[in-house]
Amino acid sequence: MFLRNGLLCLALGSLSLSWGQAERNIWYFGNFAGLDFNAGAPTPLLDGALSTNEGCASIADENGALLFYTDGITIWNRNHNPMPNGTGLFGDPSSTQSGVIVPKPGAPNIYYVFTVPAQANVAGLRYSEVDMTLSGGLGDVTLVKNILLATPVCEKITVVEHSNGTDYWVISHRYDSGSFISFHLSASGIDLVPLESNVGIVVFDDGGINSIGHLKTSSDATRIVAAHWTLNLVEVFDVDNSTGLVSNPITLDGFIAPGAYGAEFSPSGQFLYISEANGSVSNVYQFDLLAGGEIEVNNSQVLLSSMPNVGGALQLGPDNKIYCTYYGATALDVIQTPDLPGLACNYVFMAQPLGGPTGTLGLPTFIDSRTSFGIVATEVCPQDTTLFAVLPEGAADSIFWNFGDPGSGLLNFSTDLQPAHFYSVGGSYQVQAIVFEEGLADTLDLLVQIILPPGDVLGPDGAICPNGSLILDATIANATYSWQNNSTSATFLVQTPGTYWVNLTLSGCSFSDTVNVVEITPPAPMLGPDLSLCLGDNATLLTGISDAEYLWSDGTTNPALEVDSAGVYWVTVVVSGCSGSDTTVVSFIPCDVVVEMPNVISPNGSGLNDFWEPVFIQGVGDIESSIYNRWGQLVHSSSGVPRWNGKRDNSDPVPEGTYFWLLRYTDLRDGEYEQRGTLTVLR
Repeated sequence: MFLRNGLLCLALGSLSLSWGQAERNIWYFGNFAGLDFNAGAPTPLLDGALSTNEGCASIADENGALLFYTDGITIWNRNHNPMPNGTGLFGDPSSTQSGVIVPKPGAPNIYYVFTVPAQANVAGLRYSEVDMTLSGGLGDVTLVKNILLATPVCEKITVVEHSNGTDYWVISHRYDSGSFISFHLSASGIDLVPLESNVGIVVFDDGGINSIGHLKTSSDATRIVAAHWTLNLVEVFDVDNSTGLVSNPITLDGFIAPGAYGAEFSPSGQFLYISEANGSVSNVYQFDLLAGGEIEVNNSQVLLSSMPNVGGALQLGPDNKIYCTYYGATALDVIQTPDLPGLACNYVFMAQPLGGPTGTLGLPTFIDSRTSFGIVATEVCPQDTTLFAVLPEGAADSIFWNFGDPGSGLLNFSTDLQPAHFYSVGGSYQVQAIVFEEGLADTLDLLVQIILPPGDVLGPDGAICPNGSLILDATIANATYSWQNNSTSATFLVQTPGTYWVNLTLSGCSFSDTVNVVEITPPAPMLGPDLSLCLGDNATLLTGISDAEYLWSDGTTNPALEVDSAGVYWVTVVVSGCSGSDTTVVSFIPCDVVVEMPNVISPNGSGLNDFWEPVFIQGVGDIESSIYNRWGQLVHSSSGVPRWNGKRDNSDPVPEGTYFWLLRYTDLRDGEYEQRGTLTVLR
């Protein structure tokens, strides 16, 4: 099982960690490029004398003042001049990690420069001693120079602080071998007999190219990573900083060939970053080392950047940001929050200008692990507090904390050794701890990310139409999802009414949200029966539904439609996303009243003039007729269009003669009329 010591108990959140290391505050690298981190944010340095394709190293004192720097062949002092005996080292500027500088335990003025050659040549792993009391305090290399430790070795070297807090392990990898070699550096000097760890792949002989790629250690001295460029893979190991033993490899692959070159751990050690050095396209990836076993860690890969250039080194800065170089860079890319998963780590292209000089493939090699003082913070989930401590526990006499949360008033400060602070607002906070030990003070800084509930993720309750659907969207950057049916997508398609919920996991914290979805009865507009209008008139069509969206057949969207011509009219009404339609037919007829009646009939069954009925009728609505004889007696009456056959209402034929008739009727606009006349009946 590949587990990181010290994290398993942090069930509520993840670990963030920061070390106080002013000796890492001055960088020289690339083609005369440099950065100064003493002010917090780095500023370009333009005074460097170093020009290197790859490897380089630099070191400052405990106050951040430059001591010296090297490309593995030459050592320059703080005045940027070569030390008198500081040339001719057996490193190589074209070695991935040509050198690293390590202070000698118990000797504040003595430093060792360890060098490795390019492509595993016979120069091997060597060390030289720098005495800072020489050359008037500018330092020089003593007679202890280019002392061979092992050969052949890869272009890889890292330094792990010993568990005793004083000594170091200097670790490299043999070439044409599967062996890590760990040299113990103590106050007595370097132990020339290394601890051998035969673990991982054999870096075999191919002319030395397989030796290319970085070797790095996590800040808490529990893991190391080896990038194998032409082998196109990366190995991650546990390292025991009490014995120097390297063990428990896992392999990461899938890189562009040749690819894996740069490597760096996030400050907490949870995330691993790998850069490719490829002539056509070079990528930078993040891996979550707490994702599980080898398969899960490989599957956690996130692509952060892709550049059409040769990518280079990755280096964690004193500000807990990771800096990325590539060949010919006028500015460094920066991973702003490397302890956040995926794209939340905030990879920013060309975020750190170099002020004119350019980067190449290398950034300074430092002592990666520092187990002296470091801040740890348990970034807990909602409604909990964030717990802080300084490691190693019990080493500090007293600590003054500033939690970076001025809105909390006096609660922003504490002198507890292991304080707790509640952040009421999510976001990034710059925490500072001033650690006092034996009269000395060390200032530690840590950027913590507080995760609070994302709020109403799914929005208000929803509704769907019959046979309709609704998409619930829970998308939050870098979250994972689990819906009520175990779906893991960021969205969910709803096709039936009901209650729906989602669980989100974000930076180790879990949140839930629920919505109710109901089915809406669609609107039913009613335009009424078909209309027959008088010529010259118009009508208003209404839907009978208010507070809706309307679309009429002529494209208008008003609640009503005025019509003045014949045709088929329809409307679609939308309420809460559901729609309904209705159609009506409008026709127009002449409405001027004309009634022409005959004045003679001969109801003899001949088929000619048998009936008294209108010769022409137009524009009439209701109509009633009455017929009288000459004595005023009613002989016939009817409703509707008259059609009299010359008989009394009792069906007796009337005699020939003259009769009087009366019509009462209305027009189509409800006007009332009377019309009279005479009628002669002939037999």
